[in-house]
Amino acid sequence: MKVVLCAVLLLVGSVLADDRCPPHDDPELPPVLMPHPTDCDKFLICSHGVAVVSKCPPGLHWNDSRKLCDYPYEAQCVPSF
Repeated sequence: MKVVLCAVLLLVGSVLADDRCPPHDDPELPPVLMPHPTDCDKFLICSHGVAVVSKCPPGLHWNDSRKLCDYPYEAQCVPSF
């Protein structure tokens, strides 16, 4: 199931080079999630050493402190351009 999910994420989302992603996924740990560098409504999921772009539902922003999509006033996202 995890292999299928990773394959779908790689096909659907954009892939970004990011050295913060571990080179190998550890099935004992939760996935590494990070903010997108320029879009508050997107976030990055590390998969096999690469960052896959994922999008929050409409109207929500990535809350990096809680590692989830949240209301913008709670997320307080400030993209770095």
